[in-house]
Amino acid sequence: GIPQRIQADFKAYDGEAIFGLGQQQPGRLDLKGCVIDLIQRTPRVTIPCSLSRRVYGFLGQNPAIGRVEWGANWARWLAEGSTQRTYWSTAGGPPAEILGLSATATGRALLLPKWAAGFWQSKLRYRSQVELLAVAHEYKRRDLPLDIIVIDAGHWTLMGDWRFDPQQWPDPAGMLRELDRMGIKVMVSVWPTVNALSRNYPAMQESGLLVRTERGAPTPTPLFDIRPAGPIGLYLYDATHPAARKFLWDQLRAGYYRYGVKLFWLDADEPEIKPIHPDNLHYYLGHGAAVHNIYPLLHARAFYDGLRSEGDDEIITLNRSAWAGRQRYGSAVRLGDGESTLDA
Repeated sequence: GIPQRIQADFKAYDGEAIFGLGQQQPGRLDLKGCVIDLIQRTPRVTIPCSLSRRVYGFLGQNPAIGRVEWGANWARWLAEGSTQRTYWSTAGGPPAEILGLSATATGRALLLPKWAAGFWQSKLRYRSQVELLAVAHEYKRRDLPLDIIVIDAGHWTLMGDWRFDPQQWPDPAGMLRELDRMGIKVMVSVWPTVNALSRNYPAMQESGLLVRTERGAPTPTPLFDIRPAGPIGLYLYDATHPAARKFLWDQLRAGYYRYGVKLFWLDADEPEIKPIHPDNLHYYLGHGAAVHNIYPLLHARAFYDGLRSEGDDEIITLNRSAWAGRQRYGSAVRLGDGESTLDA
């Protein structure tokens, strides 16, 4: 159907404190009296699940762009473009019970592996295999704990190739073996963006595995890549398309997993678009205004399904964004890119 603006109104109560909705930043723990935009954008994460002091939990199950208005006289949930509005609610128990029922409805979290609670080392950025191994060896020389080391953005040939640059990372398998002997696991940063110069772009374009735009430029976001110089228009793979998720994992298996990489940092998975106009996007699941907020959940699913298909059961990804149910895919959420200021 054609997305329509949908509004649901509820009675408001004096003294009702409301918490949740993911990682919002209104500067208040109690969201009563706030207007919260329901849209994914760094450094905010939208998870439409809330908990009231009146001992009920509320989950807006629709991934549409919208907002919540918790006024003194009225409460309102708005979807700017949707074909339906669905809610789930539970009431009566203490907060722990309500949160448990919410987890049952959206999916139980995977057990966190013991090693994941250790020390993670990351910086912007390790530029070569030589540099990364030197850092790992220095940790060991000083007898400092190091459980996971993260290879950040820019280690690739091009966005959308999803593989190491062989000039700077000539022996990934040997590097992984050496780090494994030191008891160190490797996490690799993976972006959902695709450069038109990527070796995978033609096949993805032909098979309809990329997010389309409704108007204007066909690329929804300008970012920097290895080449060409300067900000360029980049495409997004369509995480709402099952075939696109399978295609992505096939590339990840060939570019990383076969060398021993089993941990992935899902950066820019809101997804990052500039300017933020989800209504200009068209996904496999439908119009961007109606489905955009679910992108990080299904992106995490691509990695979960891929790793499970290989027989792995200790699955954890580090994500910059999320949506309701992300915990069942082993998704750990980090706060998006923030500013290093005295106020922050």
